[in-house]
Amino acid sequence: MKATVSNAPISEFRTRLPEFDFIRSLAILGVVLIHTTGAFLPEVERGSIADLVLLGINQLQRFCVPAFIILSGFWLSHVPSNFENPDLTLKKRLLRVVPPYIFWSLVFEAYNIFVVRDRSLSHIVTDLILGKSVYVYYFIILILQFYILWWILVKLNVKTIGASGLAIALAVQFGFTVVRYSALLDKIPPLHYLSDRLILDWVFFFILGWYIGQHYERVRSLVFSRKTLIWGIAIFALLLSIIERDFIRYLELSREGASNFLTHIPHFKCSV
Repeated sequence: MKATVSNAPISEFRTRLPEFDFIRSLAILGVVLIHTTGAFLPEVERGSIADLVLLGINQLQRFCVPAFIILSGFWLSHVPSNFENPDLTLKKRLLRVVPPYIFWSLVFEAYNIFVVRDRSLSHIVTDLILGKSVYVYYFIILILQFYILWWILVKLNVKTIGASGLAIALAVQFGFTVVRYSALLDKIPPLHYLSDRLILDWVFFFILGWYIGQHYERVRSLVFSRKTLIWGIAIFALLLSIIERDFIRYLELSREGASNFLTHIPHFKCSV
């Protein structure tokens, strides 16, 4: 049975959940570890133990971006007042994100002007629109798109997410992943660089957060009753992510005549 968030008593919802503060803290730490290990990976010998350890730590933190997106969807749907005035909710979210984003982007652009010295006004405007002043700012562009998507759906009277909504979002994200790998394997022409700034790679996580926000107690009970299964899935996903990342590195390096540690294992050998 679907939950009607807009009609639910506010007293049934909590504006602070310690478990989500904990997840947010882990995600912040994960971002730091991703960029720290990412800086050392090019410096170690590919296929070495250090390479494997750094890659494992790096991939272990890959939950952080999906976690932040899930949290965004969760809090938008978990608080009933958000649905009562979606225009005000969108305005508050934009005012919280856009001004500091523009300020710090301009700070880095000013630095680039003095260091790179070939920055034009068109470059600066493009970087602001696409979140390219700093690489990690792509996340800001994604979040802004999700805020607008939520606002559009609520305006269209889509206020609840059920199993069908999750299935549609998963199908969209999976389909776009297939397209990405098809381009990576040269089965189709390379994707436009703007595709990295679209929410198609991440839409399932936002809709999942929306769903959890509306069915929190049910999902919470399920998680605690299936802890062993969830841990097993998490470990399996980690192993797959390590293999996936190494496979992508192999495709990149094979064009230069190099290889990586997993490519020396018969089951992972492939030709490009």
